[in-house]
Amino acid sequence: MDAVRNVIAGESREPASGDWMDLVDPSTEKVYARAARSGGEDVDQAVAAAAEAARAWRRTTPAERQRLLLELSDLMTEVREALAEAEVRATGKPRGTALSVDVDGAVDAVRYFAGAARLLEGLGAAEYAEGHTSFVRREPIGVVAQVTPWQYPLMMGRASAATRDA
Repeated sequence: MDAVRNVIAGESREPASGDWMDLVDPSTEKVYARAARSGGEDVDQAVAAAAEAARAWRRTTPAERQRLLLELSDLMTEVREALAEAEVRATGKPRGTALSVDVDGAVDAVRYFAGAARLLEGLGAAEYAEGHTSFVRREPIGVVAQVTPWQYPLMMGRASAATRDA
C-alpha cells in the first residue's frame, strides 16, 4: 500500500510519533493509502527547515524567483493528470473539476506569482523628513504551518500563496 510521508528539508521522513492513518477514497469508501499522522514535533521540524530555507530564498533575485516558479508550473503541467488523480482520490470530486479548477487553477496561480516576482514595488515613497526619502519595501517575513481541508488540498496551497508576496 502506498504511504504519504512527511517531506522536511527535502527529505522523505516517517512521522516522529510513528503513527499513521488510512486514506479513504470518499467515492468508494476504500482505503487506498496511508499517511503520516504528523504532530507537533513534525510541525516544529518542518517550520525550522522552512525558516532556514527562507533565509536563502530572501537573497534570491526576482529573476531567479521567477525562473524557479515557472519551472515549478511546468513540472505541475507535466504531471497534470497525476495531480488530478490524487485530487479525485482524496476528495471524491469529479475528474473534470479536479483538472480544470484545482490543477489548472494551481498552475495558473504559480505562473501569476512568477510574473509578480518581478513586479514587486513599494506602496509609496516620499520625503517625510527633510533630506530623507522614505519608502515601503515588501519582502517575505516568515513561515507558517497550515492544515488543509480534505476537499481542497491543492488549491489551499494556491490560497496560501495568494496571502503573501511572491
